[in-house]
Amino acid sequence: MSDGSIIFSTPTAAKDVWAFLQLFLTRFPEYTDADFHATAKSYGGHYAPNITSVVYRKDKEINTTGNVEAFKEINLKSVLANGITEPNIRK
Repeated sequence: MSDGSIIFSTPTAAKDVWAFLQLFLTRFPEYTDADFHATAKSYGGHYAPNITSVVYRKDKEINTTGNVEAFKEINLKSVLANGITEPNIRK
């Protein structure tokens, strides 16, 4: 989670997205059991895998520690990312 400073990496941004999702689910608990699907295209193909990786790891951590009271489990169902991975090859 960021401390409010500027973010310079996709993995750090992914942690902030997870924190946002936690705040969202706390404010709107009716969505807690909804499926979560992440999709992205082009440069978003860098973001979606990082975000879903953090969601997956945090959910696993919540399930392992039983810390369900402090954090909401995000019901990750799928990720579809058609991303640009090597801009010098893409034509």
